[in-house]
Amino acid sequence: MKRLFIAIAATAMTAIADAQVLRQNFMDGVKSGDTLEKHVYTEARASQVFEGTWNGAFNKKENNMPSPKAAEGLSYPGYKEGGASIAFGYEAGVKGTRTSTYTLTQNGKGVGGKGTMYVSCLVRVNGKIGVKSPKQIINLATYPTGAGGRAGITITRSATEQGKINMGCDLQKVRVLSSKSINMKETNLIVLKLDYNKGEVSLFINPDTKGAEPAADCVAKAGDDPEGKSSLKGAMKALSIINSNSFSNILIGNFRISADWTSICN
Repeated sequence: MKRLFIAIAATAMTAIADAQVLRQNFMDGVKSGDTLEKHVYTEARASQVFEGTWNGAFNKKENNMPSPKAAEGLSYPGYKEGGASIAFGYEAGVKGTRTSTYTLTQNGKGVGGKGTMYVSCLVRVNGKIGVKSPKQIINLATYPTGAGGRAGITITRSATEQGKINMGCDLQKVRVLSSKSINMKETNLIVLKLDYNKGEVSLFINPDTKGAEPAADCVAKAGDDPEGKSSLKGAMKALSIINSNSFSNILIGNFRISADWTSICN
């Protein structure tokens, strides 16, 4: 009886630990060279939702840019989330932007909406990117179709260090850029924290995940919007990537959404 109790208790503790990872395996069943998108949303509030897959995000105007393709997987010491990555950019001479969205809902329910949540991923920039000011590459939205954007991650060429890249975060109209740069041709662990209690989002670049949560590299606060129109409300029902010809040398992948800091790398 004692052994049975210990086994049940251990199973319960494992289930509790696993529950802290809210979403993972974003590239499940996708291999290098595969077309990323399975469907395209044509309505902001679509009657049919494709859960657990990558799809063309809703766009008010028809978007004829092609879906991104999967590429080789990325890795980072201590980070266990695997799978293929996503190759940004288009063939030479093709210009435009396309948003692909991963529908986060499970039985209609999104993630977050209260407390805190952490979105982690790996990013590798293999060459120059064609932006001189911060542009979103990742967006979190309150509709499964990618509409209703709330928070995101941005990227730009460094204005002060040649050959370097800067990243930042935004909360709707509030956009901040970290002064901490990253090197090209290196894989980086990027973490975006959504803190519903404080009404802010924070970005961590290559953080130490073994100990307590460190200070963020930059923070976007709803209270810093002079118009008072930015807010972090509602569960997130879509994670989107914004592909552009300006981002031809970027690989991104290994997404995970966690409820606490320690679950990012566990």
